[in-house]
Amino acid sequence: MSKKFEQRQRMMYSRDGMTAEEGFADLLAHVNEHTEDLITAFQC
Repeated sequence: MSKKFEQRQRMMYSRDGMTAEEGFADLLAHVNEHTEDLITAFQC
């Protein structure tokens, strides 16, 4: 990855004090947490 891209990724999450990896892991955790609710909602 280019240095510029890495800096932008870091800036995206810098206000939360997260790296891009931590931010993505956090996003995945939220998705996993709500997946079953979404499946149930669409099955109704």
